[in-house]
Amino acid sequence: MRFLLSTLFILFSQLGFTQMRVNLTDSLGRKQGLWIQRVDSVRNFFVDTIGVSYISLPKESREYSHVCSKFSGYKELYYIAHFTYVDDVLNGLYEVYVNDTILNHKGLFVNGKPNGVFYSFYLCTTGKDAYPSVRLYKDGVGEGFFRHFGLNGELLFDTNFKGGLKEGYEFSAGGVFFGIKFYHKGKVIDGWYDLFSVKDGTKGISYKYKNGEKVKTRYYGIEKKYSRLY
Repeated sequence: MRFLLSTLFILFSQLGFTQMRVNLTDSLGRKQGLWIQRVDSVRNFFVDTIGVSYISLPKESREYSHVCSKFSGYKELYYIAHFTYVDDVLNGLYEVYVNDTILNHKGLFVNGKPNGVFYSFYLCTTGKDAYPSVRLYKDGVGEGFFRHFGLNGELLFDTNFKGGLKEGYEFSAGGVFFGIKFYHKGKVIDGWYDLFSVKDGTKGISYKYKNGEKVKTRYYGIEKKYSRLY
């Protein structure tokens, strides 16, 4: 009986039934273990506090535009960030919650740099099958695919990174048009690229690129105002 009770105590301790201490520093003043803090801007937090700007996060306006009725009664929206430190360096899982309730961002740091899969969730779809934004990192730079999905799981953006630069195809679809471009070492490959109507598939705009820059535009029976979206 005594052996059984001892075993259960050890098991419960390993499962986290003991009180966890957070926001600790060691005798040298270095952050250690789990840190939880309020963040008013996720983007500014990464740039100002961690000193990196390459984290792919939606613009703040985009994040707030997808706030569902669940948050309609809140006077303000804020973020709660969960980070794991080892000797003052980020190592381990990071998560950011909106109003300490809904998971908004998730990823993994290794030796202070993003590595592996990073997720950005729409505020109202966390917990469902589709991840609205998924990107791969290796040693702090984009390496592999970057995909962004709509609220219904439809693909809105798909591209690939190599060494932090776009490489290969890029598919994008907005509210009016969809199209594909091709990149090499971060620059659009020279040539003409077409945008097609989401509604009926007809060609709407053609762009010509030279030396990575857009140099000519053709319109096919549409208003020029739509060109600013692409």
